[in-house]
Amino acid sequence: MKISALVVAEGDCPDIQLTISSLSELAQEVVIVDIGLNPQTKQHIKTEHPSVLFFWLEKPEYVELVRQKCFDFISHEWVILLDPDEYLSPDLIRYIRELDEDIIEANTHFKIPRQNYIFGKWIAHSRWWPDYQIRLFRKDSIQWPPKLHAQPVLNGKGYIVPAFENEKLEMNARTIVHHNYTNVTQYLEKNLRYAKVEAQEIIDAEGEFTLVDATRKATSEFISRFFADKGYKDGAHGFVLALLQAFYYILVFLNVWERQGYKNTTQYTVLKATDQFFVKTSKEVFYWLKREKLSKGKDALMNRLRSKLL
Repeated sequence: MKISALVVAEGDCPDIQLTISSLSELAQEVVIVDIGLNPQTKQHIKTEHPSVLFFWLEKPEYVELVRQKCFDFISHEWVILLDPDEYLSPDLIRYIRELDEDIIEANTHFKIPRQNYIFGKWIAHSRWWPDYQIRLFRKDSIQWPPKLHAQPVLNGKGYIVPAFENEKLEMNARTIVHHNYTNVTQYLEKNLRYAKVEAQEIIDAEGEFTLVDATRKATSEFISRFFADKGYKDGAHGFVLALLQAFYYILVFLNVWERQGYKNTTQYTVLKATDQFFVKTSKEVFYWLKREKLSKGKDALMNRLRSKLL
């Protein structure tokens, strides 16, 4: 199994040395596609890893626009794809090296679990785990649509890499380790950039994204992540991330609204959005607090809150 490693990089990429070191233990070649890499970072990579191959592409608005083009730069049949803030765990490297030939022959792609570290903590719930990613695949079996957050179109059979050698004891994690967001500013800046792109896509398609749509999606996002997917088990991190993910849909609406010239809406629509955001959200919160038995005997307080909010 000969593997080409592919990294698309821009900016300072403080973790890219770790990315390259982990890939070098597995791949026969490491290719970096430079879409705006800091010159000092690039020179440091060349010094530390002289065998790394560099190619240049003009910086796109988002990486999915050039993902498919990047496959033209690699030599081998199999590709392992990482972002410059990710690296392969030692147990994943060992697992891939020891894959049975029959498994390799029978499959065109592998789904690999990813550990997301956000604000300094591994987020183990709220759909941030196991966060399976298609990152090891045959080059000719995949097409990457040029659309924000698009998932690859795959041909052939896939194989799911077990997250742990011993799932019960969670020993020897076979994961991509992702140092996702290190601070809140970084998170907000990226989400604002994504929201602008999504808003433009909605307008280009002559679609709608109303205030009611935004509040409905925001409510659903928070409830599903924090309660249904147990984000509360990640403590303050889980609450903040569920809130930020919900706020993303407000950002999308604000960008659509701005591009449409701050178009006015009816009193009925505003009240419907308000009902969605406050009243229905409150009902959902109370339901999940009861269902998950999170109130811990504070029923009297909950009832007082309910009477005020509802």
